[in-house]
This record gives sequence, C-alpha cells and structure tokens, in this order.
Amino acid sequence: MSLVDSSGAPTLADIIHPTDLTPLGERAFAHALALTLACKGHLGIVHAGDPEAGQDPDWTGFRGVRSLLSRWGMVDPATPRGAIAGVLGIRVSKKLVPGSNPVAALEQFLDEHGCDLLVLATRARGGLARLLSGSIAEELARHNDVPALFLPPEGRGFVDAATGRARLRNLLVPVDHATPQHEAVE
Repeated sequence: MSLVDSSGAPTLADIIHPTDLTPLGERAFAHALALTLACKGHLGIVHAGDPEAGQDPDWTGFRGVRSLLSRWGMVDPATPRGAIAGVLGIRVSKKLVPGSNPVAALEQFLDEHGCDLLVLATRARGGLARLLSGSIAEELARHNDVPALFLPPEGRGFVDAATGRARLRNLLVPVDHATPQHEAVE
C-alpha cells in the first residue's frame, strides 16, 4: 500500500480513530480529522462497548466534528451534519462496535472494514500501571497490518488542535530487518 500518489499527495481514503470517548483522545481526534481533510477521505470514529453492561456510550462528552471544524474556521456551527461532505469533501461516520473486550471488538471491525491508517490516543503508561492494564492502542496496532499514528494526550503532535494547522518538520521512521527500509519510509 502506498500512502502517497505519483504527485506526492497523500492517499488515505479511510482513516479509523478508535476512541474511549474521553477528553484524553482529543489530540488524536484532531489529528485524524486534519488528515481526513488533507486527503479528502473518510473518517470512521469507532467506540467499542459492551451492550450487555446496560450502558449506552455517552457521545455528548466527545468533541463533535462540526464543533472542531467550526473552531478551525472551516464551517459555520449551524452547518447541518449532512452538509459537511458537500462543503469539505470528506465523509465522517460514528460507529459503536459491541463487545466486552475492546481489542477483540475493534480487531473484528478492522478485519471486516479495513482502513488505510489508525489514529490512536495512548496514555503512555509505564511500570506497574502498564503491566496491570496493558495498552489497547499498542495491542490493536500490533495485531493489524495497518500503519498507525500514536498520540499521547500530553504530546504536541503535528496538528494544532486549536486551529487545525499542520506543522511537521522532522519524521522518525523506526525500521527493523523484517521490513525493507524503502517500504517503511514510503
């Protein structure tokens, strides 16, 4: 899979942003939305939850697409949901994936739907907290053959969440002997 076309333009048709619907994922959400805008693609916002627990997810605490686009000066806050595609050339969908194990539920979703990029928030826990809780983002990325962008809540990232402007000066591409270097860089 190539992430750029022959002119060098990015080609990410389907970006998936798994979310736990907490404010810790806002930076990752801003990056996912900015990348979707740059590529004129589709952004899938996916939450894995257990319907058997009797609790519906609270999407109201999650910053909305129109709210963020309005803050970035790209749409009027009163723009209807259905008009975003026509105005900006992107598609956005929200999906609740049922399952008591979020990693398994999200893996099944990715197997069925696929994507070009995962944009994941990570808490970057260490020590005992990491041992006890693990990392859903890391586990999800390890088990899928999809490029992944990890964003910790305290990190700066390359998209300014207040304005939507991207700024990328340096890129670190870790490689190993299993992947040819030119493929990793591409």
